[in-house]
Amino acid sequence: PVALRICGARLASRDRRSVTWLVDDLADETRRLERISVGPERSIDTVFTDAYDALSPAAAKLYRRLGLHRGPSFNSGVAVAAPGLPLDQVAGLLDELCAAHLIEDAGDRLRFHALLRIHARGVAEQVESAGEQEAAVRRVLDFYVNTAQRMDRAISPDRLRLADPPSDP
Repeated sequence: PVALRICGARLASRDRRSVTWLVDDLADETRRLERISVGPERSIDTVFTDAYDALSPAAAKLYRRLGLHRGPSFNSGVAVAAPGLPLDQVAGLLDELCAAHLIEDAGDRLRFHALLRIHARGVAEQVESAGEQEAAVRRVLDFYVNTAQRMDRAISPDRLRLADPPSDP
């Protein structure tokens, strides 16, 4: 709703601009957050940053690292892998992110609103070192590979394999 109000204010302040102009203006994802604004004090990025700044340090870290995940949604396994924390600790942090409306609970999966994913990735790129970003992405990829290997063993336990899958990450 905040983004819609800001976009509506942008259109209302420019009589000759159309909705098509606004859509074209917002097409570039790398500039989208800065373009959804009516001046620096009324931007969607400011709203998101205020919510992010109110998080505990551990929840802020989880938010940033989940922002590096490129998929449309994720499960608790990805949420555990991204920061490299135990499930019992991550569960409370996910609750904190949901309570702050920074992620949405979609049943058995969680997801970012598209604009929040852009914000989380941007914050991760600013705050996390390249090594930290790479390690978080590697842990998530290892989680997916490990899950696929376990599923393969469950579906075809007698199939010949050249190597055993690595232990759970």
